[in-house]
Amino acid sequence: QRDHHSAATIVRAANAITQATKAPASAMADSTAYFEAAFGPQYVEADDPESPDPDSVASDSLSSAKPYQFQYDGETIQLGGRIDRIDVGRVAGKVVFNVLDYKSGSPRSHNKSAIDQGLALQLPLYALVVEKLLLSAQEALPWQAGYWFVKDKGFQAE
Repeated sequence: QRDHHSAATIVRAANAITQATKAPASAMADSTAYFEAAFGPQYVEADDPESPDPDSVASDSLSSAKPYQFQYDGETIQLGGRIDRIDVGRVAGKVVFNVLDYKSGSPRSHNKSAIDQGLALQLPLYALVVEKLLLSAQEALPWQAGYWFVKDKGFQAE
């Protein structure tokens, strides 16, 4: 089954994530963390020993070999990648998730304003991938999304 979403849907998802970040993370009970969740085709770089093995992409319980697909301007867009961390839990009986992306750089270039303006699409796209592809069978909803700056103050919800 293919999900088709417009660019407007991605922006609406970004706004939903922004609203969800106003709720405390501690409200999410019984969470499970998934690291390096893959979706879509993965490519091995011959000269990189750290490059993932494409045969092991869907070996964990969350990864999918299927790409995330949506329609834009009459074209089908297919996305693949790896999400650094997904926390899955429950709030008020609903399955919810957090998306975290680890960053080694400065927080200045990754901020809520850029997401609100549709200039930074990584977190909204990852949230759509998790909701519509990786956790679609659980009807999970985005709870929070943010960056974790390893050289700075840690987590910053966006």
